[in-house]
Amino acid sequence: MNRADLITQICTGVDMSEQEDQDACGLFLSQNAKLVWGRAMWKDSVAQFTSTIGDAGAGMTTALWLPSRATFLCPAMVDRVLACRLDSRYLNIEDQGVYFRFDMEVFDVQGIPSQFHLLSPCVWEWDTAVAVRLEASEQDPSLSAVVDYLSTDNFTVTRATVAGTDFGQDFATTLRIDAMTKQVTDGSAIIVDDTNEEEVFAVGASDTAAALRQRIRLVKIPTGNNTLRVLAKVVMPTFTADADNPPIRGSEDVLIALTQADMYQREHQVGKAEAKKQEAAGHYESLFRLETVQQAHNKRLIPDDGFGETNMGVGAGWDWDYVTSSKI
Repeated sequence: MNRADLITQICTGVDMSEQEDQDACGLFLSQNAKLVWGRAMWKDSVAQFTSTIGDAGAGMTTALWLPSRATFLCPAMVDRVLACRLDSRYLNIEDQGVYFRFDMEVFDVQGIPSQFHLLSPCVWEWDTAVAVRLEASEQDPSLSAVVDYLSTDNFTVTRATVAGTDFGQDFATTLRIDAMTKQVTDGSAIIVDDTNEEEVFAVGASDTAAALRQRIRLVKIPTGNNTLRVLAKVVMPTFTADADNPPIRGSEDVLIALTQADMYQREHQVGKAEAKKQEAAGHYESLFRLETVQQAHNKRLIPDDGFGETNMGVGAGWDWDYVTSSKI
């Protein structure tokens, strides 16, 4: 069932079929899809990608490697980083505070990385500070943007409001842009690296904020070329057009029940809304079992008293249990 089919079924089920009801239903449906997507590591939400990292650095349209700082900017599609590895070894995740306690110089050491930690997400980052300016794809007198960028002290964040009349002029020299917002406009707002004369990214005409990118810092600084592999939870696919399918396979029953609960709540029919929420909870439990457990399993025999039991189940402990564990 696509989005249009779901809206029709939901509105028919609650006997609310006016245009304003359908509009409200579409809004509730999209919100519930985001809610369900964020609740678990669904099989459909986990993906991996690879990127070559090396001494020279690599600039790409979807990701960026900063060699002198051993920092990797993930593509904007990455919502959460789950695991990282090089071709030759797995990378353990570690909290930054650990290095403050025993060895801060590890950030400057070159070699084969063995660990990584996650930095706060940002819109974009450079290996060295550059002058940046804003440009517009279309002339729009109302176009303006608010940009949060790292100050020259490399600690504080400065907010600049760049009016349309100032487009085409440098507004900062910085290492990092943390956020950028604007109103819906006729054209795109484009960030340009004025030092290297390169377009870095654009915020579309209908978009109001620049996408954030997750940042991975490796410990140590790798030498030579390596392949970085990242396992990640991705952002939810678009679910706004009539022909769009639910982002999680088999989630139709959950979305219908949740959205019908919202529709009843909208009409102050609290009893019916609560009943639909209970129905949605049952559907969600089934969906969770089906769409989060991988198909490959390991089976083990475990004695009732555990593996620490003296006879390991021999004699009085003959009653064993089958335990099935999933592999992600």
